[in-house]
Amino acid sequence: MESTGSDSRRVIKVLFGVPNEGHTASRAYDNRMEMCTHLGVLQTLSSLGLQTYCDRVYDIPDGVEYQFNIGVVGETFPALARERLVDIALEGEMDYLFMIDDDMLVPADTFELLIKNDVDICAALAFTRHDHTNQLFIIYLVGMMRWLKRVIMLISQLLPILRRS
Repeated sequence: MESTGSDSRRVIKVLFGVPNEGHTASRAYDNRMEMCTHLGVLQTLSSLGLQTYCDRVYDIPDGVEYQFNIGVVGETFPALARERLVDIALEGEMDYLFMIDDDMLVPADTFELLIKNDVDICAALAFTRHDHTNQLFIIYLVGMMRWLKRVIMLISQLLPILRRS
């Protein structure tokens, strides 16, 4: 995290990563657009030191400025897309990687809900909408990027075990 000039706001750089398998339903696509709009409002308000827009109060800590970037990697095996997003976050020296699969439906304020936990790694478990599978998806918000590759390796080792049960 860096400081911005004289106002001493903490700049928090976040990559909003979307592993995209290429079969995104319109409802999920609309959800990603809503998420991007919401993150854009957070970025703008935090850069101005504000917390309210159109009578809505946003959960932005005092003295924090968010800088969001988006990364979409797709048309490949989702695990490879996730690994590439990790690389992009590391190359961009991001403080956090906020990752949501392309077919997930999540509330627009998911980022704020996760970051307020003030931990290095926070993940919400979410299962597919299809009852006949046991696939597990995780919404990631990860700080301390050097640990992320280890986390993804552990998850990839656990997924076959979870699928068998």
